[in-house]
Amino acid sequence: MMDPKKNKGPKTEDPDFMKTFDGCVIFCLQETKGVITIPDFECKNKLRKGSRSGGLCIGIHRSLAKDFKELETDCDDISAVRVKLKGVNDSGDSELLTIINVYDSQEESSYKKNRREQLSTLDSLLDFVANNELGKILLVGDFNARTGENNHLANPEELGTHFEALTSSVPLEKIRASKDSTTNKRGKLFLDFIASSNLTILNGSTAGDILGEFTSVNYNGSSVVDYSCASNDLMRHISSFQVGDLNKFSDHKPCYCTLNLRHDLLSSDELLASLEDSPVRFKWDNTNPL
Repeated sequence: MMDPKKNKGPKTEDPDFMKTFDGCVIFCLQETKGVITIPDFECKNKLRKGSRSGGLCIGIHRSLAKDFKELETDCDDISAVRVKLKGVNDSGDSELLTIINVYDSQEESSYKKNRREQLSTLDSLLDFVANNELGKILLVGDFNARTGENNHLANPEELGTHFEALTSSVPLEKIRASKDSTTNKRGKLFLDFIASSNLTILNGSTAGDILGEFTSVNYNGSSVVDYSCASNDLMRHISSFQVGDLNKFSDHKPCYCTLNLRHDLLSSDELLASLEDSPVRFKWDNTNPL
């Protein structure tokens, strides 16, 4: 989050903040606290009802946006988009990919305390995953859950050579690497969720983050609480997962996930450059000076 004492005006007006999105075709933000707009992206914002806290945004580059469908969820802290991919499997058939963005605030937050009787965010997420046709799943977000070196590897035999690549730099007994060795109560619940949903944590188990870097750094210590998780059938399409550098805008580091998908929608850098905002065009008439 931006400290208003250090930064004046919206973050989106700061060039340093905008550099965070360089090279991205899709981004997910948590705890936005308001509507986000980014040039060249269609931003799907979701805000908490009756609260100034929280907030989610999924941004999709406008070259892809028409093919993505925003899905309804029953929880203000869960947003999702779905796209039909062509030629992903060996048979060339279409398959679905769903990207889910989550912000699960801490239990001691006033927002949580005022909603004790409501379904928890993880329970709502489990219900959403179980009762919707989602296809391949990429789950990202701030879960405020510490999971140590634990993970869930769904059917390792089906992962084949990709599973070998994942575990080549991480001892099998550790499942994944992490600089945060703590597992808390929220972390155990999150691990139960990913196991029941057949998802695998990418942090510390994927090329680009073999050490399991901290994702949150603040005055009382560092931790891993921001995760990217993939369904078993998406794992072979994960090229890398990386935790970026801490910046002045948040005490959470940006996380980047690269997917290798054969699809016309995934545009090249040249296409992205060609779709930048066009300069203003003038319509000339007799009143315009030369």
